[in-house]
Amino acid sequence: MFVLKRLLLLSVAVATLAALFPGTSPTASSRVLIRGAYGRDSSTSGVDVMKSVGMNTVTYNGWAGRAGLDTLWAKGMKAVIWLGEYDRTSPCAFELSDAQVRADVT
Repeated sequence: MFVLKRLLLLSVAVATLAALFPGTSPTASSRVLIRGAYGRDSSTSGVDVMKSVGMNTVTYNGWAGRAGLDTLWAKGMKAVIWLGEYDRTSPCAFELSDAQVRADVT
């Protein structure tokens, strides 16, 4: 299930990029390379260390809200955003509603 959630998130990211840049196709020189670090490091130097070793994308669980995303962006970093888990007590439901997700990331 864990792997399926990650694949779903990746699929959403790819679909979003396709919607943002319609009619374009990547060439060998224009492809965006994602060099990411998976894990948690909320220290003040963690992102700087990751960037210094060539990473450009980090996982982000929303601990600092939109301000945290703005800080990452200002440092030239991107984020894979953790949007919560599947609610195991309610069939076919996620922990966060679509409205909550929109409020958190816009």
